[in-house]
Amino acid sequence: MDPSEIPSEWCHRSQRYGLLFSALSHTSSRQWGFVVIRTTYGDDDAWASYLQCVRDNAHIDITRFKPDRGAVLEQMLTWTVIEDAATLENASREQVRQRFQQWCQEQDDFNASLPRFTYCVNVTRACLNTLSAHLGNKSDDVSKPHLPPPSLVAEIVDGDSAPGPEGESGGGYLGWEYIDTRYLMSTYSTLHGTPLDGYNYQRPPAIAPLGQQTMPLT
Repeated sequence: MDPSEIPSEWCHRSQRYGLLFSALSHTSSRQWGFVVIRTTYGDDDAWASYLQCVRDNAHIDITRFKPDRGAVLEQMLTWTVIEDAATLENASREQVRQRFQQWCQEQDDFNASLPRFTYCVNVTRACLNTLSAHLGNKSDDVSKPHLPPPSLVAEIVDGDSAPGPEGESGGGYLGWEYIDTRYLMSTYSTLHGTPLDGYNYQRPPAIAPLGQQTMPLT
């Protein structure tokens, strides 16, 4: 389906992924999805497994309620992964922001109003270390949010925000958030209408969106 053919009823704010459908049908950008930046190296097998789990979780999240609409979104979902061990291994979040901003400047369809060009996903060693526990709980799916199985965790980094040293903001916004990747796609859609530092922000070490689990602050 061409984005211009997306039915108007799919674009209502009250509809699941309505904000995303609306953006796809009304902007020139025909791609969606977070840019993923790899900042941990040395175990390519674990990295490949991690990315596959992220993709699997995305499929579940997109299709679990309305498979027909989910199929349309999957056709347009673009997985952009930036890897460079020489410059990104153990990179700081500020270095991740800079690399992401560089990528944005290189895109012909850049649109500052879209999450794709505002937020990126950072995968650190601590995030990669959540893979084993997550694989051991594959039977728990995203349709049961009241259950807290070990999350496969990533970081959402705000490319437009560069706060001071961690904790300096005195309990406020840090410019990034831990995210359970089972909810990565629905979070992307939400970011069309609510910024990361909005009412549902989970300050690290809490893991968004539920905030029931925590991660070490690294």
